[in-house]
Amino acid sequence: MEGQGGLLSGIIAGVIALAIVLTLCIVGTLLLYGSQVLGQ
Repeated sequence: MEGQGGLLSGIIAGVIALAIVLTLCIVGTLLLYGSQVLGQ
């Protein structure tokens, strides 16, 4: 049971980490695109 719990916790942590990375990438892309548009 402990093994399954640890695995589940690892999966949840991985999903959260991926979500954070994707969010940062999207925000960074939007900021770069927005700054380029405003720059022009």
